[in-house]
Amino acid sequence: MALVTLLGFLPTLVLSVPAGVLADRFDRRLLMVTHDSRMASRCGRILYLVDGQIQGELSLGDEIASLKEREERVGSWLTAMNW
Repeated sequence: MALVTLLGFLPTLVLSVPAGVLADRFDRRLLMVTHDSRMASRCGRILYLVDGQIQGELSLGDEIASLKEREERVGSWLTAMNW
C-alpha cells in the first residue's frame, strides 16, 4: 500500500523541481488595482480605465524619487484626465 502511495506522489516529486526552476526564470509583474491616488503614486506605471477601456497612461518609473513630487504629478495627471 505504501508503494502505491509513493507512486502517486512520483510525478509531483519528479516534476516540481524542474517546473520551479523554469518558473523562476520568467520575469514577474505585480498588478495593483486602486482608487487611491496616493497608493497609485508609488507605482512605476499607472493606467486610467473607464468602463474597461484604457483612457490614459502615466509612466513614472524611477525618474522621480520624492514621494511628494510623485503624488503631485499623479494628481495633476488625474485632474487632466477629468478624474
